[in-house]
Amino acid sequence: MFKTPTVNPTVRAHSCRRWLRPGIGGGMALTLTLILAASIMNARRSSATTPLSVLPANGRWVPTSLRADTTALLTLPGQPAILLAATTSGVWRSTNAGANWQPDGSGMQGRAVFVLAGGANHAAVWAGGFDGTVYMRDASGGRVNWRRISPVLLTDPSLGPVPVYSLAVLPLENHSILAGGMGAISRGEPTGAGGAWRWRRIWQWQGGANPGSGNPPGCFGQCSGSGSSAGATSGGGAVTSLLVAPWDRHLILASLFQTSPPVLVSHDGQSWASYAANLPPSLPVQDLAAGNSRARQVFLTTMGGGVWQREAGGPWQDISTGLPQRHAMPLVAVGAPPAGVLYAGTMASGVYEKVGNRPWRPLGRGLTGSAATVVGLAETSGARPGLLAATTSGVFRYMPEG
Repeated sequence: MFKTPTVNPTVRAHSCRRWLRPGIGGGMALTLTLILAASIMNARRSSATTPLSVLPANGRWVPTSLRADTTALLTLPGQPAILLAATTSGVWRSTNAGANWQPDGSGMQGRAVFVLAGGANHAAVWAGGFDGTVYMRDASGGRVNWRRISPVLLTDPSLGPVPVYSLAVLPLENHSILAGGMGAISRGEPTGAGGAWRWRRIWQWQGGANPGSGNPPGCFGQCSGSGSSAGATSGGGAVTSLLVAPWDRHLILASLFQTSPPVLVSHDGQSWASYAANLPPSLPVQDLAAGNSRARQVFLTTMGGGVWQREAGGPWQDISTGLPQRHAMPLVAVGAPPAGVLYAGTMASGVYEKVGNRPWRPLGRGLTGSAATVVGLAETSGARPGLLAATTSGVFRYMPEG
């Protein structure tokens, strides 16, 4: 019988900050500060980008100029030399591989941001806020401006707005956006009228099992509760990650924290089904990441429930050997199997590297204390590609030695 290993309670309390965090405007926001959705979503590599290869394990992590609590990193779509960082004090930008940072335009100063997402063939970037709303980045006219494009998508009766934990850009229709919250997925579509967006719920947790059906609990198919997302009440497991498969723009995956099933699949962005065959029924899921497109690789990371890999519709396979307490949060996949490389951030143990079928091994030194909790990873481009880590102590860059 599957059992989730116990995470050291001192580490959990220190680095995860548990479930409550002061909200925007003096309220309280319900946040999964098990660092739920601090993942790199829809991060794309330009065809001109030199691929990141196997990094030597004896390097060191060096702090950059960004020392704020950082929750996500994203390479700017179409401009791989530019990096964005989501922090508890807004969005920051680097144009020199993460060495130096500055505020990214106007509109986000002082706003706590949980997640970033960008589309492969669209210049815009979207941000999910701790205030429960979605923001869009406009870089036209040589100036960068962030503007809010959604109402508060979910609220908690006691705590107020629920943060947006995950985002995905749909390449099918006008770059619609999926936003995951606590037990719900909302879809935003541009209306073409003065930059306005229309939002509705397309999936919502309903609680309880479906007796005799063999189906997991929740709302599947076209949710009867679909409609306006404004003022919706939260409930159920958090949607920690949303992923559009690079090899099939109709295939969308969603991960659900400590909920059965832990992974959902949709082929139209409207109806959803379980994608969790042979996975444990409930997992503390963190992130979904795409690997090699030819093999149709998908990776699922969890907090103590293992790291899992699935290829070409086959079964999920546990690939956790070597990870501390079978635990990882963000994950970056580089290269084709069987010699591909994986990089994973952990809670309180820094970054780990996996080459091919070998066990995971720790990558470098220098991530200690709060910096050892890594909630985001990103590649940098250029002649000497590198790796950046987002932590509660800011952004660090990996520097190989020798």
